[in-house]
Amino acid sequence: MIDHVSVGSNDLPRARAFYDAVLAELGLRLLSSTGRSADYGVSGILFSIEAPVDGNRASGGNGTHIAFSAGSRDVVDGFYRAALARGGADAGPPGLRP
Repeated sequence: MIDHVSVGSNDLPRARAFYDAVLAELGLRLLSSTGRSADYGVSGILFSIEAPVDGNRASGGNGTHIAFSAGSRDVVDGFYRAALARGGADAGPPGLRP
């Protein structure tokens, strides 16, 4: 079971603008924020963005995949629209991928 997920960011204000909007679609809210990190959840931290503690630039791993649980197709569609509106990219629209 996943307790929480953290991803690195080289531009925390830009990442916050993106995640504030898309995570709200899932019912998550900003719980805390510093100049180096932002934590989201309901009552406890489920997702964080942060500047790497080693001082190096953040980079994504090829094939990295994080899936958020959504209660309905409408929630999925709202998350997708919010992500695209804020500069997100996709590998295809939401849908079942058996």
